[in-house]
Amino acid sequence: MTGIKLLEERERLYQGRFEELRREFLVGVEEAERGELLEAQAVISGLQEKLGQ
Repeated sequence: MTGIKLLEERERLYQGRFEELRREFLVGVEEAERGELLEAQAVISGLQEKLGQ
């Protein structure tokens, strides 16, 4: 029974994270449609800097 409860909890967490990512994706799509885009190199540089911290 404990194993099933753990699996159910994991599924609930994954589903919540999936919905969160889906919302973030839709925000990005809306921004892109408005022309609010970022240069790829700027994004990559920012991520590399963040990972270096």
